[in-house]
Amino acid sequence: LKGNGTVWSYGNNANGALGTGNNTNSNKPVQVITEEKLVLENIVDIGAGTTGAIAVNKDGEVYTWGQCYQNTTANNVLLATKISNLTNIKKVSSKDNYFYAIDRNGSIYVWGKGYNEPTKIETAVKIVEIDGELLLGENGKVYSINNPKTAIPFLSNIGDVASGEDHKQFVTLEGHVYSTGTRKSRTTW
Repeated sequence: LKGNGTVWSYGNNANGALGTGNNTNSNKPVQVITEEKLVLENIVDIGAGTTGAIAVNKDGEVYTWGQCYQNTTANNVLLATKISNLTNIKKVSSKDNYFYAIDRNGSIYVWGKGYNEPTKIETAVKIVEIDGELLLGENGKVYSINNPKTAIPFLSNIGDVASGEDHKQFVTLEGHVYSTGTRKSRTTW
């Protein structure tokens, strides 16, 4: 995501994950294009999953491209396509075969493998940040998309969350970083 609100991508494009209208891989950044053949612009937040990507613009409209599921059927969407039944969105995320969105009221939506359309998830508190299945409440507590009404024990005063393939990280408001999960390889700093 560039400062001017445009989105660029590069890499493997087997499922249309670059959003260029074709399946050609690129080792140089290419600009994401909409289904109207226009440059995707005015974007304020993005997310990238295993084979698909998501973006939201300043008006709260959501676009996805790459491998997108409807229930259990995978569709390769080659251009950024607007999700018509989602509005007022402020943050987005993608992980594996799922897309996530937070609206300006702090409500969460999930869709992808196993879902026919974006589904609202009831939570215990207003959500201010999302990364994959991790939800950060305005109360500084962390929730899981799988159990959005009960905070994860021992995690409080959290300012940001991040999730990888096999681990999760949490940053406290004091600047401490905590990590949990499996480490297939270790790097020491």
